Amino acid sequence: MLRITLRIKILGYIMVRKAEEGYNLGPWVCIPEKKHIADSLLTACLQQIDKADPVYLGVPAPNQSAIEILRNKGFVQFPKSIRMFRGQRLSERLEGVFAIGGAMKG
Repeated sequence: MLRITLRIKILGYIMVRKAEEGYNLGPWVCIPEKKHIADSLLTACLQQIDKADPVYLGVPAPNQSAIEILRNKGFVQFPKSIRMFRGQRLSERLEGVFAIGGAMKG
C-alpha cells in the first residue's frame, strides 16, 4: 500500500467583503517574517475588486510592515481608533496582524 502525506503550511490569509460603500478588508494575517507574502496577498485581493470603490481597513499601529505595504499601494491614513480593554491585558503579537476584521471583532 502506498501512503502519501501532504503537509500544508498556511503562511497568511486575507479576506475582503463588499460594504454599503466600497469594501471592508480584513482580517489580513501573515507570518511577520514573510511580508512579501502579505504584499502578494493584498495585491491579489485588490485585483478582484472594483478599483473605483474605496477600500477600508484597520491596521494595528505596531505593524509597520503593513503601513509600508499600504502606503506603497496608495492607501492613506485617516482618523485613528483607540483600542481598549478591560481587565488583564492580553499578550498580543500584532506584527503578524496586517489588518483587523473589524473593530467589533478584532
